[in-house]
Order: sequence, then C-alpha cells, then structure tokens
Amino acid sequence: FSESWFLSKDENTWDTLSARFGLKKKYLLYPAATWKHKNHLSLIRVLKKLREQEDDVELVCTGNKTEYFNEIQSVVDELDLSKAIHFLGIVSEADLIGLYKNSSLVVIPTLYEAGSGPLYEAMRYGIPVVCSDVTSLPETMGNNEFLFNPNNIEEMLTRIKQGLYDEEFRKRNVQNSHDRMKDLEKINYDECFINTYKKLLS
Repeated sequence: FSESWFLSKDENTWDTLSARFGLKKKYLLYPAATWKHKNHLSLIRVLKKLREQEDDVELVCTGNKTEYFNEIQSVVDELDLSKAIHFLGIVSEADLIGLYKNSSLVVIPTLYEAGSGPLYEAMRYGIPVVCSDVTSLPETMGNNEFLFNPNNIEEMLTRIKQGLYDEEFRKRNVQNSHDRMKDLEKINYDECFINTYKKLLS
C-alpha cells in the first residue's frame, strides 16, 4: 500500500470531467460494477431521501454495467432520478482519479466484499468515505464511526449526511484514513503470502 496501484499518475481536471460527463460539483461517488450484491438500489433510495430534503447532491457510479443494470435503471426511472444519477460505465484511470478527488463523499454500500479497492483508493487520496459494516471493510476502516448497516436505509442516510455536512466528522474521517494507510503500509504482505504457501506445502 506504499503506492497507488493505478498505472497512471495523471488525473483529469474538474473542467474536463464536468464537460465530458455533465456533472455538478456536489456528488457522491460509488465505483463498482452493477452486480446485485453491490447494493446500488439502497444507495439510490438514500439519494431520493436526500433530495427530498431539498438537497441537490447527485450520484456518480463507475464500473461495468452488468445485466442487473436494467433492474437498477428501472428503479432510477421509478424514483424520477435519471437527471441526478450518472452511470458512466468503465472510465479511464485519469478520469477515475479525477472523479475521486472532486467527489464530496465516497460511499460503499456493498453487501459483500473480500476486499474493497474503492475503499483503499478513497482512503489513499484523502477523500471522505463511509462504507458497509460487512466482511473485511470494518477492519480496513479501523473505526466504526464511519460504518453503516447496508440493509438499513435510515442508518446509511445518517452516515452519508454526516459525511457531506459535518465538517468535524469529515476531518476525523480523513485523519483516520491517513492513519490507517500508515498502519497498512507496515504490513509485509509478501511474508504473509509466503508463509501461507509454506504451511499449505507442509
């Protein structure tokens, strides 16, 4: 974790991103393929509640559009959110890095992850991030203050509102990410893998 795993170190500017994708400055970012377990539908329902409270925040999603995307799109249409949600598909690394750095908050509502690349990336870039309290994510985050139950819409809404509007929460979040990255960098992953294979071989 000493380096970003992106091949590119370039990032596209906000002017480029807004012109290319038609974005507003205030948006949540969720980079994930549209598999069912990624839980886009819950995040979309939270967005609806946010906007009902006179909030103009939008949602930007990147990643491969699977067959399940049709079901997601039907809910977007049903909730009249087509102008507030941007499914961009797979984007370039320069676009993705720029999207991270210009986002208001990264949200990861997944129901299952072995390990979350978007969580590491948001933490690495110092972008406020909140995520599900499932599988490996709590250990990665290292602080329950920034977690939510992905099956609880109201809890997710509360955490997202904190991530958007509570400046002290945002500062603690970014500091937590900074500290966790330093902790993770100390782990010798090569040694962990080698010892695992040695045990298997013996």
